[in-house]
Order: sequence, then C-alpha cells, then structure tokens
Amino acid sequence: FPSHDTARNAPQIYIIGIFGSRKNMNETDLYETILNPVLSELGRMPEKILMPADNNATSVYLEDWAKHLKIPLQAFQADFHSQGKRATILRDGRIERECTVAIVFQAPRSTRYNTLAERMVKHGKRVFFIDINGDLVELTN
Repeated sequence: FPSHDTARNAPQIYIIGIFGSRKNMNETDLYETILNPVLSELGRMPEKILMPADNNATSVYLEDWAKHLKIPLQAFQADFHSQGKRATILRDGRIERECTVAIVFQAPRSTRYNTLAERMVKHGKRVFFIDINGDLVELTN
C-alpha cells in the first residue's frame, strides 16, 4: 500500500473557499494573521479563490489581496429573491463543493460554520479555521 503521505505530496489544485467574515478585523490583521500564513502552509499560490459576494470589509480586503497577487477570484451571490432564507446555505454549498481548501470564520452566534468546517475535513479538504478570538488553526481529522 502507498503511504498516506503520497497523497499529500501529489500535485494538487488549490481552490480556496472563503466562508464567513470578521467585522472587527482590519486589512493588516487579515493579511498577516490569516491569508499569508495560509499561503505559507500551502506552499504556493492557489489557482482560484471562491468567496461570497458580500459587500463587507473582509470581502473588499480579500479582493484587493487577490488582485495584488494576481489570483483569480470568483464571487457568488446569494439569491434571496428566488431562494429566500436558503440562499446563503445554497451559495455556501456551491463554494464548499468547488473548493479544495477552506478558510472558515467562526460565526458569533451560530455553530453553522463549525459544522461546515468539520464536514469538509471529513471529506478530505484542508480547512483553516479562524475562531471567535481571531486565532487561526488548521483542522485535521
């Protein structure tokens, strides 16, 4: 049997999915405590970044960062008009299916993103989780 490490050393496509955001995080904190350490762990640039098309500070900083590094970025709208309350879940589901690496921000009043992060780890995706205090940890099975 091949060792477990061979799968980790095989060429991989890195498509980063972003889930959630952090209201109180400034641009420098996002770059220095999350994005740059994740890139360092991956060892190279991702092929693409997938993110919610939310008009918040985290999204704006992410877009600037991706443009600066010339990483293609795709933003997904939540279609509340036709999908109602399920729009966010459907949008996040699409990002979850298409990404190979996830950056997940813990939500302040919900465990939805905790559950999402655990499920993605079980499905073999690399998941970087940012807890409510802003600490970054890579989740493992």
